[in-house]
Amino acid sequence: MLEGRIEFKLIKIVNGQIHWEILPFSGNHFMVLKGETQMEVFIKEGQEVVTLKPSHKSKPKLGPKKKKTIDMDDENKFKRNVDLTGEEHIVVMTINMPIDVIRDENGKWTTNLNNNMMYPALYSYLQSKYKHFKWVSYFEFPKDTTEKDKEEIESMLNEKSFFPVYLDPRTYLKFMEYYEKVLYPFFHNFVCPSDNFEFMETEYWDAYNYVNKKFAEAAIECGDSNSLFWVHDMYLLMCPFLIIRKNVNANIGLFIHSSFPSGEVYKIFPYREEILASILCCNIVGFHVFSYARNFIIACRRILGISHQTA
Repeated sequence: MLEGRIEFKLIKIVNGQIHWEILPFSGNHFMVLKGETQMEVFIKEGQEVVTLKPSHKSKPKLGPKKKKTIDMDDENKFKRNVDLTGEEHIVVMTINMPIDVIRDENGKWTTNLNNNMMYPALYSYLQSKYKHFKWVSYFEFPKDTTEKDKEEIESMLNEKSFFPVYLDPRTYLKFMEYYEKVLYPFFHNFVCPSDNFEFMETEYWDAYNYVNKKFAEAAIECGDSNSLFWVHDMYLLMCPFLIIRKNVNANIGLFIHSSFPSGEVYKIFPYREEILASILCCNIVGFHVFSYARNFIIACRRILGISHQTA
């Protein structure tokens, strides 16, 4: 059975050429296990350098003990300890919060976990496992709140590790229309010649980018040089690129909670290069199933000219 891990980071695209980040001992490589052979592919100056070595089950090669020790030390320079201790600083970015803000019987503001299928469980897990995390989400104050109420609500949210993003209602509406009428259908392969493409116009794409910019700014303000930025779903696909522009060494993860379109559908998307380049700014990208990851890799090869190798 094939198992593997892919880690990479893209800095920018200049004149159609992709420039990879080159940091000594940064761990930018992927490792694949198949049978009893372990293959490591390191990215050096845009070139793939392949190293094959036997696993613990394979019969070791005979050779001087000192030489073997030197080789092992040299290989370990390219590896990082990724064990999580609970002390990490994590910044979670989602379009909606996992809580609702309400008044209790005494007239004081309080929060309850909402009925979202995923975010409340993630919030509870972070509370139980990590000491330092911050949650960045869009927030709209309840109706008929005074300025004093707003100050009280914001202070309460910050105490619970929530850092709201405030948006103009008209901008947010255009952002959501772009998500619902363009991104969602495309990413689920729902497209046909009769579709109305008016929401691909600059006005709606600009609203989508503006909201992503506001999220990226809020996340950067919450984080620091050692923070892990976790971006969720298609709402915030441009955030990785916008974060990298401010912090080139940022550690970013993205999980797409949907399908990824086939190459034939994705190439119709007018901003296909921008989306792919932003996703490639992440250290790790998660998909539900292998076929979605395969579609992503195919899109990178056909549209950006990026090739890859698997074992």
